[in-house]
Amino acid sequence: MVKEFCRKAILGAFVQGYFHNLRGTLQGLFLPLQRVQLNPSKYLTPEGMALFEKLWASTEKLNRQLTIALEEIENASEGPWDLYEIMNRELLFWEADLRFKHKVKKTLTKAADVKVRMPYNLLLGTLCLVEAELYQRLPEGTELEIKVGTNGSPCITFSWQEVLPAEIFQPLEEAMTKVSSLISSFASLKLDLQSVTLCFQS
Repeated sequence: MVKEFCRKAILGAFVQGYFHNLRGTLQGLFLPLQRVQLNPSKYLTPEGMALFEKLWASTEKLNRQLTIALEEIENASEGPWDLYEIMNRELLFWEADLRFKHKVKKTLTKAADVKVRMPYNLLLGTLCLVEAELYQRLPEGTELEIKVGTNGSPCITFSWQEVLPAEIFQPLEEAMTKVSSLISSFASLKLDLQSVTLCFQS
C-alpha cells in the first residue's frame, strides 16, 4: 500500500513532464503523416487513403486532448472564461470514461454567451466535483442535455428526461450536498429528479 501510494504521488509530481514527452512523441508521428498528406497518391491507394484519413483524424484528436491537458496543468489565470468553451473541453476530457462516452448520449447547448472570472484550476476542480458525482450515476441510455446560460449569474444546467429512481437519486443528493458545502463561497448547486444546476457568483 505504501509503495502504491508513493508511486502515485511521484507520478503526480511528474505529470507535466509526462505530457511534454507524450506531445514530443506525437509530433514525431505527425511529421511522416504530414508528408503523406502532402502527396497521398505517391504513398496510398484509394482504399489506403480512407484509412489514412481516419488515422489523421484520430491523431489530431489525441493532439487536442494532450494540448488541453497540458494547458490545464500550466494555466493559473483567472479568466474571464467562456463557460460554453470550457464545457466543450470538459466533454472531451470525460471521453476518457468509456461508459460515459458510449452509454450516455450528450448534447451541449448555449442559451447565452456566459463568462465567469475565477482561477482556472478552481473552475475545473468545481466542474470535476459535480461531473464526477453525476456522470457515474446516470443510467445507461440517458440522454443528457448540458445547457450553458444565465439566471442572474453564470450557470450550467445538466438535465435528463427520465426521473431518477430513489436508489440513484438519494446517494446523488447526498453527494451533491457535500459538493455544495465545498463550493459555497463561490458557487451554488440546485438538484431535482431531472436536473442539476451549477451557478457561479457573478
